Amino acid sequence: MNGFISLNQLAYGQPTIEERMAIDHGTQFEKYVKVFENDPYPENVSAEAKAEVYEVVSKIEKLVNEEWRKRCFFIDKQLGKYLSGYAQKAGMRQFKSIFEQVNDLYLNSLIYRIKYHYNRIRPNPLAYYLNISLTSANTRTGHTPSYPSGHTLQAHFFSKLISDVMNVPWSDDATREVAASRMSLGIHFKSDNDFAVKISEYLTQTEEYQILVDNIRNELNV
Repeated sequence: MNGFISLNQLAYGQPTIEERMAIDHGTQFEKYVKVFENDPYPENVSAEAKAEVYEVVSKIEKLVNEEWRKRCFFIDKQLGKYLSGYAQKAGMRQFKSIFEQVNDLYLNSLIYRIKYHYNRIRPNPLAYYLNISLTSANTRTGHTPSYPSGHTLQAHFFSKLISDVMNVPWSDDATREVAASRMSLGIHFKSDNDFAVKISEYLTQTEEYQILVDNIRNELNV
């Protein structure tokens, strides 16, 4: 019996008990989950995947900049606090509770389900099997399957939510900075970020999203 598996069969692993509980908790976007289950990442043996690994390596080199390095770890550890800066600028109150409730009711289960559906390994182990030198950072997050990036999805979704609730122009600054930080830490591929944005763009066009916006506007009396 052959005990070896192909590079394309490499996977991240199984959800933790806490992640399984979050998955089972469900999401208000339930009927859309399967929409995102047929958009695979580049195969591990593909030239595209190898190019993605080298791109991550080049982004990691930017961590020599102390200010950027601190920014990356701040985003990793305190995404809610990072996004609250955008909320405050827009005049939104109570963002901390909004961030927690929306993640609990709308995003956490959806993100975990999609991640474990694809079960993509992170850049570091793929680089190892491709004989490419890649040293990722020791992060608080990034301990789930790689595809899509949860941080980038949240950055796009919440920045849109802030914009729509407060009726202020939307900017992709937060999305771009968070996406760049995940690659600089060596824990995400570019396609992880691209897929995250694609998912969020879809979700923010749904009826459920508009109801969420209206409910928050009513709650905040804006």
